[in-house]
Amino acid sequence: MTAAIVDKHLKGNREVSFYRNILSGVLDPDKMDYLNRDAFFCGVPYGQQDIDYVIDRIIPDPDNGIAVDSRGLEAIENILFSKYLMYKSVYWHKTVRIATAMIKKAMLLGIQENIIAPDSLYHLDDYQFSQRFSAENFRYGNLVELTDSRCFHRTLLETPWDADNPLHTRMMQLEQRLLFEKELAREWKIPETSVIIDIPEPISFETGLRVEQNGVLIPADSCEYVFNTEVISRFRRSLRKVRVLVAAEHEQVCSAGPLAEFTRPTPECSE
Repeated sequence: MTAAIVDKHLKGNREVSFYRNILSGVLDPDKMDYLNRDAFFCGVPYGQQDIDYVIDRIIPDPDNGIAVDSRGLEAIENILFSKYLMYKSVYWHKTVRIATAMIKKAMLLGIQENIIAPDSLYHLDDYQFSQRFSAENFRYGNLVELTDSRCFHRTLLETPWDADNPLHTRMMQLEQRLLFEKELAREWKIPETSVIIDIPEPISFETGLRVEQNGVLIPADSCEYVFNTEVISRFRRSLRKVRVLVAAEHEQVCSAGPLAEFTRPTPECSE
């Protein structure tokens, strides 16, 4: 039963479905914990949730595991909007994305060239990581040192993620992304580490909960519910940005010409 709760490919009964939705969904304990905790330690008010109230509003749903009563709808909206604001202002803040992309590029190049064994990256604190991958000890350590000293790459191009753009989808493959970065570096005659393409992973706003009204469970979309398909699509578009980053010292020599494919409109947009 425990395995079935964790692995959705395994068959389970209604009890398993209930626990699956408790474990991962709009009201999972991880989300309710990290939103509150991260908001507190980051000094922002967006993620605060009334956890006890939310839990009191949960009821079993024979088909989907869990639902909420009618009074819980606003609590669900608050959680989803808090998640959006935390991604916008903290998790996917532009500076956070750039710093993460710089470290990620250094690690990917090291792993690709068999300089780094992936298992060696576990159990390192910040200090140990910075020491092990300093420029003195690691071929691509300049990216780590630049990040530590807050000398971040600059944004040469920023555009919303577009699933209909073939280049965007191709860049989701890390190997393809590294190759394209190498092509850009060659075009601009700058070091390979000076060019980085940052694309966030897909983000979901789980909205499959049903709401109990007058003893009947109905989809949240049938109620006065803010998070319809159109709103969620706009949320994702405003959050998920494709960025081409270049080292500050090379910003002036880099042309946006080779990046035209990133911003090429889809047929629907051009119409």
